[in-house]
Amino acid sequence: ALFVAPEHERKGVGKALHETMLTWYWQRAATLRLSTAPGTRAELFYRKAGYSSIGLTKSGEVIFELHRPT
Repeated sequence: ALFVAPEHERKGVGKALHETMLTWYWQRAATLRLSTAPGTRAELFYRKAGYSSIGLTKSGEVIFELHRPT
């Protein structure tokens, strides 16, 4: 999980950390899959970042997938 301290929210910190993580991750794999609770700010963040919803976990979390750019 990635969380940004409240005093640093809405300043692009989460987006910058996410981009850094993707740069590292794409060197190792072509598909990234994660899950988060529905109706959360995280869900909105991942949707805005281009992830596709591919279903739900048994516990009801939204499963997201993102593919390495070609």
